[in-house]
Amino acid sequence: MSIFFSLLLNALVVIAIIAQFFFMGILAVEAKSRTERYIRVLAYTSGILVVLGAKALGTSISTILVRALSNSRPITIGLLGVAIPAAAGAIMAWYFVRTMRTRGANIATRVLIFIGVLAVTQFADVYAAAVRTHGLRLDPALAPNIAFVVGMSIYVMLTWDPENPQEDGLKDAIRKLKGRRS
Repeated sequence: MSIFFSLLLNALVVIAIIAQFFFMGILAVEAKSRTERYIRVLAYTSGILVVLGAKALGTSISTILVRALSNSRPITIGLLGVAIPAAAGAIMAWYFVRTMRTRGANIATRVLIFIGVLAVTQFADVYAAAVRTHGLRLDPALAPNIAFVVGMSIYVMLTWDPENPQEDGLKDAIRKLKGRRS
């Protein structure tokens, strides 16, 4: 049973990585003008290059994180492996949603693509380092990847309604609930 869950978890992480790269790619090529498309593709490639450039210079967050989680106590795994990545995912999702609402559509999309690809590339690097070090088995080294995806997903699910972008998602829902009770 453990092998099944391990394979399922790894498959879901890989699908999340591919889906995020694909979504960012769609955003990059779906521009109205050729110039805007080039700028968005530049943002996409720049996000990847930042992570790869840092890695080429010997700075790899993924290696440091996997090593720290390999021989850690539960509190360290909870903080470094779950709380911080989940918070990072939620903060990134908040920033994406906020930027899409407050800035011009093209600039917001460029920022979304750059930061999104940068984060997904780093996320993929952490996953690759965890698999390289621990294989495909369930291990605390996978916790940052799981927490990041869950944190980002929960925030987006609770706050963004593409059919009604004027609503503020979770804040409006809480405000409406409070209004009904009073």
